[in-house]
Amino acid sequence: MSNTDIRHPRLRWLVDHRDGVLAGPRRDATESHLRSGCAPCEARLLRLERMLVAVAAGPLPAAPAREVRAGERLYASTHRAAGLALAAELDAVLVLDQGAALAASVRAAPGDVRRMLWTFGEWELDASLIARNGGVDVVAQVLGPEDDPDAVLAGKVTAWTAGRTVAESPLRADGRFTLRGLRPGVYALRGSVDGTRFRIPELVVDA
Repeated sequence: MSNTDIRHPRLRWLVDHRDGVLAGPRRDATESHLRSGCAPCEARLLRLERMLVAVAAGPLPAAPAREVRAGERLYASTHRAAGLALAAELDAVLVLDQGAALAASVRAAPGDVRRMLWTFGEWELDASLIARNGGVDVVAQVLGPEDDPDAVLAGKVTAWTAGRTVAESPLRADGRFTLRGLRPGVYALRGSVDGTRFRIPELVVDA
């Protein structure tokens, strides 16, 4: 049996036939098959025509942001369940530190507060570092690309130093989290939110 002597023409043959560029034995075999009244191929041609008309009409309206995020969360959870790696970590970029550099020290005087703001991708991380007698607390919130009060976020944030986890907090539904009692040292903060992983490479906490 030759490649042209088939029960159903290949999809790309139907596309070429529709565009008038199919030639030779493939055109003859395709036209003969279509004249036979094959219902599955007629249905394929109808779907193809609808798709091409939609493409010619221009881009479709954007899906609602909430539905997009729900789909992204479903994709991320399926990815994790299959044991596949998530996307590489995004390094957060510091955009506010009350004029201090990222690695500047936090003086652990009781009640001191230091405000910091990072961005990674389309996300923001707004944090206050609060000095207490037991160390420094990081009280923060991850904010999504859309200002949606009904958004439900999922993820966690950890503080690392010397290759080990010293503090960890899950994200609340509104993106808030707290890392408590950070002692003097150099920390890396790592986290995930709705399948996006991020990293704050270096934060120095100094008593």
